[in-house]
Amino acid sequence: MTTMDIGSNVAFRQQGRLTKLSAYAVHGAIAALALCVLALFARIMTYPLQHDEQFYVSAGILMDRYSLYQDLGFSHLPNIALLFSGAFALLGDTHYLLIGRLIVFACWIATIAALLLIARDYVRSLLVGGLMVAFVLLNPMFLNATGMAATNNFMPVPFALFGLYLFLRATDAVPVSAALAFASGVLLAIAAGFKANYALLLLPFGLAALLAPPCIPLAQRLRLIALPMLAGGLIGGLPTIIYALEDMKGFIVHVLDFQRGPQLGYWATHADPADPKVIAIGDKLLLAHRLWLSGVSMLMIVTLLSFAAIAISRRSPLLRWPVLLVAAIAALGTLLAFVPSPSFPQYFTPALPFLAVLIGLVFGAFDGEGRRLAQPLIVSILLLTGVTGAPLLLPSLTGLVKPAGWTGLRVARDGREIATIIRARSADGPVATLSPLHALEGGLPIYPHFALGPFVYRAAPWIREDHRRYFTYFVTADTIPALLASQSPAAIMTGIERGTDAPLERFAQQNGYQAITMSLKKTEDGEVVRLYLSN
Repeated sequence: MTTMDIGSNVAFRQQGRLTKLSAYAVHGAIAALALCVLALFARIMTYPLQHDEQFYVSAGILMDRYSLYQDLGFSHLPNIALLFSGAFALLGDTHYLLIGRLIVFACWIATIAALLLIARDYVRSLLVGGLMVAFVLLNPMFLNATGMAATNNFMPVPFALFGLYLFLRATDAVPVSAALAFASGVLLAIAAGFKANYALLLLPFGLAALLAPPCIPLAQRLRLIALPMLAGGLIGGLPTIIYALEDMKGFIVHVLDFQRGPQLGYWATHADPADPKVIAIGDKLLLAHRLWLSGVSMLMIVTLLSFAAIAISRRSPLLRWPVLLVAAIAALGTLLAFVPSPSFPQYFTPALPFLAVLIGLVFGAFDGEGRRLAQPLIVSILLLTGVTGAPLLLPSLTGLVKPAGWTGLRVARDGREIATIIRARSADGPVATLSPLHALEGGLPIYPHFALGPFVYRAAPWIREDHRRYFTYFVTADTIPALLASQSPAAIMTGIERGTDAPLERFAQQNGYQAITMSLKKTEDGEVVRLYLSN
């Protein structure tokens, strides 16, 4: 055997070992992703019922009986209420919260799929694709109520990411695809219909539709990209458009004015020293510093800056329009985080999925040497991301063992038990409560004045006189006694909303209602709940 033969044989064995190692790495990555997805499912299923879910889930339950804005006083864009209402009609009129949480999990699966598709087609690296997923899946900013509860905080994300993916595919197809541009417009408009912040994130897409792809004339871009996207946006935005056209002034009062006036008035008046609300711009900057410059979010920023340094040193084509588009979306999402007042942590999350995509696209611009230089950094960041997020996510796996303890099932069971007590020991009538979900899960009637929990009621004193006609069931603390006297409640439930439901409690005590103290498990602030029964 010659020296060349021996060298070739050694090289072949080394290549075989590398192939086996790569196969093991792929299998390990798939197993790790499957484990994290299982833990994610368990965490969503066991996460305690949040105050905000009293608003969103209840809207979906009741909108087949009441108008969404005029009667219920809904103060957000309509897509989440429509989605919940459709799901409840399709899947049955029980276990509302469980269905809502399953929808949240489906949104997570769609988000992971969108990130992996973008990684496959525009990053061309399984490792970086895994890192993009990890940046979102293991980010503590999404593992709290923002990404676990049945609210409108996470639901726009998969629609926006798939809208981005289809837009990129539409513009790099040969020839460019009007059908994909139309589908992209539909999905982006649906995302905007969940949360108003995402409507403003559409601005970079509008500009990109006029400028990309630069290799074809403007007239062709208008015909094949911009106009189909606009048509898709009109189709996807139909629910919002229809509600707005039905009563434009009322729609503005509920969706825009309510957020800027009554809500802000309530928080400014009810300052809580133990939980101060973030309103001043300086406080918002401190909150952003705490959320973005720590944990996984900080690792994302470090990774982006490191990739940018590699791209500059390797003279990679960093200023391609897809990179600029996603950078503009992420930057705009960052700025929009400072607009709402008071500010909450969930407002600082919309930019993060796009930041993960931006990191992938920058890596996708690397040449072979740039990719080699980035490998140790990617592995290190991936390990640090796992160390940061996994201890928060993986312990939730124990929740898979006892499905009876899942929050949606527990709330439905508690709701039925409450209904049994009320029907056996109290007169007929609705339940008066600022925490309506348990009553609704039990099939009990409630007052439409409190249909969405405390959110409209507590801000009612700050609603302008000329705006109150847009609220059919307007009530304040001062008018609660007259309301309940005109239609006696079968029961009054208090405790979850702490001092906000004090007027209900006073009415119950003054009118001889008998109190039963209970603890509602898996419910935020449900440790001490009082159920008052009429005689």
